[in-house]
Parts: sequence; C-alpha cells; structure tokens
Amino acid sequence: MTYATLVQLMQDYLENGEASFVSNIPDIIRTAEEAIYNAVRTPDQRQTQTGTVATQTLTTPGGFVEPLGLYLGASTTPLLLKSPTYIRTVWGGLTGEPKTYAILTSTADSPNSTAPATILLGPAPSTSYSYTLDYVGVPTSITAAATPSRSTWLSINFSGVLLYRCLIEGYIYNKGAADMMAVYETKYKELLEDLKRSSEGLVMQDEYRDRPVGREVTI
Repeated sequence: MTYATLVQLMQDYLENGEASFVSNIPDIIRTAEEAIYNAVRTPDQRQTQTGTVATQTLTTPGGFVEPLGLYLGASTTPLLLKSPTYIRTVWGGLTGEPKTYAILTSTADSPNSTAPATILLGPAPSTSYSYTLDYVGVPTSITAAATPSRSTWLSINFSGVLLYRCLIEGYIYNKGAADMMAVYETKYKELLEDLKRSSEGLVMQDEYRDRPVGREVTI
C-alpha cells in the first residue's frame, strides 16, 4: 500500500474529503504509526549503527528508542547495560576498555522524535574503539516527503494494521459514533495480533530449536 492509496482509503472509509481533514491526514497517520510501533517491535525498528568512540559519551542516530546491544571491536559479547549512577559510582574517573554503558537521554517517550540519545561508557575509553550498536529505532514514516508512491515495511507487509489504526485516529478526529469506532478497534486488534505473532514470535525464533508459534482460534 502506498501513501496515496492510504490517504484515499481514509477519505473513502470515513466519508470525509473536507479540506481541513485532508490537510491533517499526515499528522493522523504519524499518530497511528506511533501507536503501532509502541505496541509491537517490528523488524524495521531493529537497526544498527557502527563507528568509533574515544570519549566517555557516544551519540546515537536520530530516532533512537532503546538499545538492543552494544559491542566493541569484533567482540560478540555485549557491554552490560547499567544506570548512569552505577557507572559514575563504580568507574569514577577510571579509563580502560569499556565494560558497561548507560542511557543518559533517550527518545523512548516520543517515538517520532528525530533527536539523538547520549550513551555513557564505563570506564571511559583509554583509546579509540570501534563499536556496533544494535538498537530499536523509529522507521521512516510513510508520510515522509508525502510522495504518493511512498511505501514502508509496515504498509507493504501489514497494510491492514496501518489502515485500521489510521481509521481509528481519523474517526477520533471526526468525532465519530462509538459503535463504528468499536468496529474499527476490533478489526485493528485482530490484525495487530497477526503482526505481533510475525514480528515478535516467528521473526525472533530459530525454527530448528523453537516450537512454531500458533494462534489460538476460538470456534
């Protein structure tokens, strides 16, 4: 599903092509995306940054939400995630190869933010180290640049989830009746479970070691 298709479907489902509603559709879509990304960890949220660090603080990319693992050099053992207080208390002014890290600032409370976060290392690096940071980040919105042909991982693979969440947000904007809202919410929750099963169940499992993820069916 492309951006243009999503916009048209929202107008058709909600029966509203009024100019003020149409002008607010990009904001409505971004609100819907934020709700989905807060509910599920999708594959496109799992991102990686590489680089070198020689100081005690490390700046993450814009859109950083939370860390998945921080590695130095070719090591496959991640640094331990601790609190800033722990690092300041235990490591103080010591230098050496970092063993721990903490998040000083984060954009976790604002998933659509593009502001970077700051990571504190402990002890402070005694030399320059290459690093790999695996993290949860904010995917590019389907509204970016508002190009009609734009699509995203979510709109391609789980277009129904995106559509119905947008309909919910759009219905709130339009102050629609509660009975129709309930219909949209029921359908959204059903589709969201499929997304969770795929993103947090199947994608995160090893088929050689884990049992298949089934979905409970009520007759």
